[in-house]
Amino acid sequence: MPQVEPNIEMQIGTELAQQSVSILNQSSSSIAFYLGENGQEMTRYLINGGIFWYSPNYTEDPIIVVYSPSGRVHYKLSKGSSYKIFWDKRARRWDVREFDQR
Repeated sequence: MPQVEPNIEMQIGTELAQQSVSILNQSSSSIAFYLGENGQEMTRYLINGGIFWYSPNYTEDPIIVVYSPSGRVHYKLSKGSSYKIFWDKRARRWDVREFDQR
């Protein structure tokens, strides 16, 4: 019986996903945020409402910063994880939480 080689494309996709983070904009508004491996070299990104976005690959866990009129939040994210940006009505600001997209 011939051996079946593993699906190389699937392996590569899995490896890439483990080096990035995915972010869902759970609102209907576009949201700007900053993402980078340290607080010094942050890149600004914009996600349209309802969009699921994949970050570039990182060697270290990235930091996210989201600004709102009432302040800002910043968190260290874990590579290979999924997050959502949502409006926290009580705090009256954008916030970020990890979630399981399965």
